Amino acid sequence: MSIVELTPEMDNRKAILGGLITNVREVTTRKGAKMAFVGLADMTGELELVVFPNTYSQNADLWKQDAVVTISGKINTK
Repeated sequence: MSIVELTPEMDNRKAILGGLITNVREVTTRKGAKMAFVGLADMTGELELVVFPNTYSQNADLWKQDAVVTISGKINTK
């Protein structure tokens, strides 16, 4: 699925996307866990991913700028 194909009607559904990581902003939660906000772009558009602490701690080394990734997650249009 491409970024341009995502619509508000798809809110709370699962999707698989691929693209290039354009930026990574790592933050620390109040509980001290690390998570990240990640920019993802494909040939059709760009969006921001939220990588929650559990997922981020399992593979923090994969979330690097200019890396090409395939991700799966739940769409949140808010």
